Amino acid sequence: MSHFGYEICIKGLVQGVGFRPFVYNLAKSLNLNGEVFNNSLGVVIKLDCDEILANKFKNKLLKNLPKLARIDDLQISKITLEQKYKNFNITQSLNTKKFSPILSDFALCEDCTKEFYDKTNPRYKYPFITCVNCGPRFSIIKKLPYDRINTSMDKFKMCAFCQSEYEDPCNRRFHAQPLSCPNCKITFFLKDKNKNILAKDEQAFIELTKILKEGKIIAFKGMGGFHLICDSTNENAISELRLRKNRAKKPFAIMVKNLQMAKTLAHINEDEAKLLQSNLKPIVILKSKNILENLAPDTDKIGIMLAYMGSHLLLFEYFDKPIIATSANLSSQSIIYEEAKLLEKLGNVFDFYMDYDRDIVNSSDDSIAQIVGKKTMFLRTSRGVNPRYINTKIFFNFDQNILALGSELKNEFACFFQNQIFISPYIGDMKDLDIQERFFKILHFFKKSYDVEFDQILSDKHPHFTYVKEFKNYKNYAISHHYAHACACLFEHRIFNKDVLAFVFDGTGYGDDGKIWGGEIFKANLKNYQRIAHF
Repeated sequence: MSHFGYEICIKGLVQGVGFRPFVYNLAKSLNLNGEVFNNSLGVVIKLDCDEILANKFKNKLLKNLPKLARIDDLQISKITLEQKYKNFNITQSLNTKKFSPILSDFALCEDCTKEFYDKTNPRYKYPFITCVNCGPRFSIIKKLPYDRINTSMDKFKMCAFCQSEYEDPCNRRFHAQPLSCPNCKITFFLKDKNKNILAKDEQAFIELTKILKEGKIIAFKGMGGFHLICDSTNENAISELRLRKNRAKKPFAIMVKNLQMAKTLAHINEDEAKLLQSNLKPIVILKSKNILENLAPDTDKIGIMLAYMGSHLLLFEYFDKPIIATSANLSSQSIIYEEAKLLEKLGNVFDFYMDYDRDIVNSSDDSIAQIVGKKTMFLRTSRGVNPRYINTKIFFNFDQNILALGSELKNEFACFFQNQIFISPYIGDMKDLDIQERFFKILHFFKKSYDVEFDQILSDKHPHFTYVKEFKNYKNYAISHHYAHACACLFEHRIFNKDVLAFVFDGTGYGDDGKIWGGEIFKANLKNYQRIAHF
């Protein structure tokens, strides 16, 4: 017999972040019956209760979201239920393929970090410890939906212990797709440049420590690619890395075990400490102290990041000094994430390498940020930040699919579809063919994942950007480089219908008169602009 209940429809980052088990446990705590499931737009919750209890549930949900979840829209409505619910269940997803957000990779969470150091825990010192609140996503996904079979974890069969956690909605590892343990492990290898395996797993880290102390340079496989690492307190090792990588003066990023170690290298205020320890764990630009001159020549700044994987923590169990951790790449090229390319392109740079047998599907760099005033300013948005989704429905509605190709330098592209802006991870400088290959690989992955084609292309006005020519069959709207910066600021600060005086100082760009423009002063809004002065 039918009766009334309530339905809550939620859109945002609510899939692959432990949202359904969170809803399940919240409903159980309130003795509510009903169901929760994913659909193509987000999550749907049906509650067999009255309005008072439904609102109590909604309020508790909004106050206690999972760490990685974000709600963009929530609608609650009274509905007719065809039958009485006898309990609360997580039920089968409905048509999740076409709009599940592809999430970024996140640093190890506090719970997993505690378990890593807990001698009584089954995953004690296991380098791939993870749960639904942390770990890889973008770097291992092959296609949507984000299920284990569609990731590079598909070849690893879960043991009975992991399976029991994976299937338990009361466990924080419920549907954690990268789940494994020492019984069904991902294996680490220390290898020489002839691919000979010198040691495995924990013994590999012990041997790695010995060769780091000897001043050797190691290629170390991380979340989204290889790092080149060496002892940051060994002046000779740093000089050798600069020579081999042809990197004369650009500062090297440093990885440390924890905040205490970071404070021996830099002056760190409360906001910087919070950013360093966040679930992003980006490289944070700080005022340096007590570092070798050739770590960061001609500057008093240093980039530091905290260990963000179990493998990093395991390394610091044996090596008690900060390490250089710079992207394994040739100058201006993409971070390398495949063994064959590592040996081909950087075989003359590193001495040994640390590899593991789970594939990286999509590469990503470390994000870079600094604190300005009390606000976080990102200089590079990748791991932990992008891919990123911005819901635009509260600002405007538009029924076309648009691809913005991004700038030639420090490129990221953006896609608009279904009233969302999708922003890619950091890609790099598009002058290099290797970077262009990465651009099209990520773009193809996005188009295939969402089965989307574009009605229009937005590009820079400069006529010599070669990658734009690949889109000659599309309707193209060319935009002045500096006006694009002004529009970005207007959108960021939600200034949609007002004229502003915009001062744009960002190197050079191709002007409307076919000349190279430099510093501009525009009278501008989001629809048009007038160049009223320039330097």
